[in-house]
Amino acid sequence: MRRVGVLIRGKRVGAALAVTTLSVWLAGCTATVDGTAVRPSGAAQPNLSPLEEDDLEDILLSAAELNELLGSEDIEIDDELDDMTDDADDVSDPECVGAIFSAEEPVYSDTGYTAVATRLASEPGDDYDHWVEETVVLLPSADDAEAFLERSAREWDRCAGRTLSLSDGADWFDWELHEVVRDGGIISQMATMADSDGWECQHALGAASTAVIEGFVCSYRIRDQGVELVAEMIGNAEER
Repeated sequence: MRRVGVLIRGKRVGAALAVTTLSVWLAGCTATVDGTAVRPSGAAQPNLSPLEEDDLEDILLSAAELNELLGSEDIEIDDELDDMTDDADDVSDPECVGAIFSAEEPVYSDTGYTAVATRLASEPGDDYDHWVEETVVLLPSADDAEAFLERSAREWDRCAGRTLSLSDGADWFDWELHEVVRDGGIISQMATMADSDGWECQHALGAASTAVIEGFVCSYRIRDQGVELVAEMIGNAEER
């Protein structure tokens, strides 16, 4: 219940679910996912060297970079983790846990992943304007990372248009999942919390070399910050 406890907190709803230049690889038309390969023709993943476990933390954005990206001044790193979590029991449909959360053990269990790095960030206290989770997962090959991206697009799409309930261990809170969108090689999905006056999150996912990169940004003013977060992380990976 690592993220459920963090996401569903704060005084916003009583117990609420809480850019710089983009990579050339991101360029391409935006479209909803239709079951075909996520990366459109002409937007192939660059031929990057395989990433190593020591590269993962350098791919994640710092607090200063997150503040610049999100237009805040007070975002700070809350926690850093090097393991997966399993929130499937806290989601009304466990098959959708990978859409509403990132770095989930049930989602990555068959990928052969070898390392994971996650960074959690927000403004101080419970009354924060942004909540961020950024994750890099190292897979055995670039083909594996690309295959996970495409599989995730299909799995998220099956959950689109549905309402999921998330538990904090005491109560359940409803979230509406919207359509899956692709922008170049990045997929994203918005989720809006019921009865929250518009508190919403954007989950985005991409691939760079042998890594899967996930970003989760929550706020009242979400545009494409989740996509922008993942694009910057991909840019960092391309520089390794």
